[in-house]
Amino acid sequence: MRIAVCDDCREDACSIRNLLEEQEVKLYGSAESLLADVRRESINYDLYLLDIFMENSMGGIELARELRATDEAAPICFISTSNDFYREAYDLYAIQYLIKPVHREELEELIDKVEKIFRRDGEKSLPYTWRRAAGN
Repeated sequence: MRIAVCDDCREDACSIRNLLEEQEVKLYGSAESLLADVRRESINYDLYLLDIFMENSMGGIELARELRATDEAAPICFISTSNDFYREAYDLYAIQYLIKPVHREELEELIDKVEKIFRRDGEKSLPYTWRRAAGN
């Protein structure tokens, strides 16, 4: 799975990358650098892990709005030291909201959730016709 981690705290970002050792992870230190890759380079990720508070950069909520304009179905998970932005995360259809420090079990559950979404989206649907009762 290709995952983008956007966090201005290098230590936090590296910690998350280490916990996601089996995944392909790219770290971004600012929202602007992530957006540049998504917009100009047409790079897309299977999952975006966005820090809410980033100094000298737009925050994770604003970044998620920008990402939604490019890919409205992108799985987004917010990571924060505060639970003050649950409402905004919900409004942006975030798949998860994790409080720092993030633990391996939480990330494993998140990866499982995203993989289930991908499997469900890839399933073929079967046409179904309602049978009418005789005389209707």
